Amino acid sequence: MDNEWWAWVVLGIFFLINGFVKFQGGISNITGWLEGIGLPGFLAYAVYGIELLGSLAVILGLATCLVSALFALIMIGATLKANLAVGFYGQMAGWELNLAFLPIAV
Repeated sequence: MDNEWWAWVVLGIFFLINGFVKFQGGISNITGWLEGIGLPGFLAYAVYGIELLGSLAVILGLATCLVSALFALIMIGATLKANLAVGFYGQMAGWELNLAFLPIAV
């Protein structure tokens, strides 16, 4: 294993924690929130699967290129659709973490 394994583990843990936190209130909360910002609610299921199952795959070193590309799409979409308007640091929802983790994903 090369020296980049730690970056995959950090990225996987980041998305695993975000997936758990995001969906603690139930997937219907995320579905409603997505619809509230103009996105289809069914994307909540895709994000849920990618963040939880994808993070485990990345931590284990499986399908890292595919999953990290999906992570990058999630981060770019979240930044443009939800976080950009609140600013770099924002109040609990800035885009600073997306900017920090995007280079690891790509």
